Amino acid sequence: MPLARNQSNAPDVREDRSPEWENLSEDITMTSKPKMATTIPPEITTPDKVETRLGTLKFFDGFPDAAAEMRVAMAMRFKQTIVVLLGLLALTAPS
Repeated sequence: MPLARNQSNAPDVREDRSPEWENLSEDITMTSKPKMATTIPPEITTPDKVETRLGTLKFFDGFPDAAAEMRVAMAMRFKQTIVVLLGLLALTAPS
């Protein structure tokens, strides 16, 4: 006779727990700090906001948001355009 889906010959795992496992979920929380945690100096971390001549660039976990990425990309394109223009001017100058 086949077993139903919720029936099996395996023992229930919850019954096999030892007492030391009962309070494990209480000891581990998302706010607890690991024992071997190294403090990160603030000098090497990326701030959430950086004021630049391009405007305020916002970051999350060290990565720029879409607006900051677009501003930096546009500034780089503008700079590259100026470099090309100056290079072309040098070609047209009399020698």
